[in-house]
Amino acid sequence: SFDFSLFLSKVDKVGKLKDLKSTLFNPDIKLPRTILVIPPTVYSPAVKSHPKEDSFFMKEVMLQVKVFPWQDSDRALDLGTGSGYVMWLLWQEAQKSGKKIDYYAIDKNPLAVMAADINLVKIACMPNLRLKSHDNLILEDGRAAFVDEKEKPLRFDFIASNSPSYPVTELLPE
Repeated sequence: SFDFSLFLSKVDKVGKLKDLKSTLFNPDIKLPRTILVIPPTVYSPAVKSHPKEDSFFMKEVMLQVKVFPWQDSDRALDLGTGSGYVMWLLWQEAQKSGKKIDYYAIDKNPLAVMAADINLVKIACMPNLRLKSHDNLILEDGRAAFVDEKEKPLRFDFIASNSPSYPVTELLPE
């Protein structure tokens, strides 16, 4: 089981891994070493600037997952799953509750959905995961992207989304 708090203890206040080489490649330090499949065009949590940007978000997700009052059959959604990294951390922490939780992930990039499937289902053997490639939770015809066996839209109990953000100046016309 992945201990995210151990990983975070190796991250300084600005999000950089402390002494990266001696930390990650030292066999005496018991950090998990996981390889994620990340095709081109899929967000990578391993890019140098991303740990800094993501560490605060990840800490908040892990805190919220820990204190969330999980119940059997709760539904957790990762909106814009990318490589599945956020869902993987969410699942690792949520399963400590001992409850049977159903997991859902969606991304508009089909390569991201493929990567999340490989990373979460095939490598991590994550149960109860439904993946979908779409750019919204509502399909073009107005139906929900995730429905139950009676075709009723699903409601989610916990939603995480580390969606890309862009400076406002990039969105303004020149």
